[in-house]
Amino acid sequence: MNLSGHQWQKLRKLRQFFLNAQPNRETYWDSEQTVELYDQTLAIRIGWRWDAVISQLRAQHWHPPEKLFLDWGCGSGIASRKILDAFPSFEGAHLADLSPHAERYAGKTLRSKFPSVSVCTGVPEGEPFCLLLSHVLGELDDKSEELLASIVARASSLIWVEGGSAVLSKRLVLWREKLGWPVIAPCTHRQPCGTLAPENHLHWCHFFTRPPAETFMSAEWAEFAKQLEIDHRTVAFSYLALDRAVTNRPAGLARSIGSTRVYKASAKLQLCDADGLHDVELMKRDFPEVWRALKKGWSPDVVKVETNGNRISQWSELSADIPDQ
Repeated sequence: MNLSGHQWQKLRKLRQFFLNAQPNRETYWDSEQTVELYDQTLAIRIGWRWDAVISQLRAQHWHPPEKLFLDWGCGSGIASRKILDAFPSFEGAHLADLSPHAERYAGKTLRSKFPSVSVCTGVPEGEPFCLLLSHVLGELDDKSEELLASIVARASSLIWVEGGSAVLSKRLVLWREKLGWPVIAPCTHRQPCGTLAPENHLHWCHFFTRPPAETFMSAEWAEFAKQLEIDHRTVAFSYLALDRAVTNRPAGLARSIGSTRVYKASAKLQLCDADGLHDVELMKRDFPEVWRALKKGWSPDVVKVETNGNRISQWSELSADIPDQ
């Protein structure tokens, strides 16, 4: 990540465009070199979000059932590469982007890393496919939303990853409600999203992941965080995974969303289940191992709990083991 002043300026301009979340009618990929610069820097953080989402999907024992996927708005192809790393059963990848520079770069990198996978551009015709969407919501206007809706209607499953802001998360929830497909994650139910209730207007469905440990000891990543004014300690994200073919899902489960607040003798979590959002308290003396893990930054995923009032009386972490203390 030994970048010139011009390259840092290019990255700052790209990041500001993404943060502004304005509809995009023209491509910002002015060359393959710009796409490559993004792929070697900002896209790595996008990849961490995809890693976290894939981990949660695996915890649900779900994988895309199709042999083909479409990465719509593919950019540098980071989502495609993460998916192919995680689910090698895919045989074909379709790439679509407003920019031919992005399509060429993404296709080139996919063919190099996954030579057995058939790679082409455009939307699949007639075959079932999994639709990958990565950080596209902020760039959609009414016309492109209609186009996306027509493509979603042709997909048989969907994995959609966005940043963790309240605005993006709430827009993603509205797509969930509009589509009405069976939800793999993050929802543990098919009821209306609890964040849409008027009393929950200050809450939104989002999660956090930590960058790999080695990046905290890297002078290059320290410079990256400084140059782009990014808090490198955590990466927030929201996501949605849907599968038309899924029928039965386990009942009585809850998902921990947002941040966990850990105190001297307790921890406070927000859980989402079929009945809505619940603020609950976990006492250290009741669950000392869980409390210690939470204090060290561990985040629970899907849980099954019983409460006495708002105090957790029984706890089961279903999707991941509590880390060793």
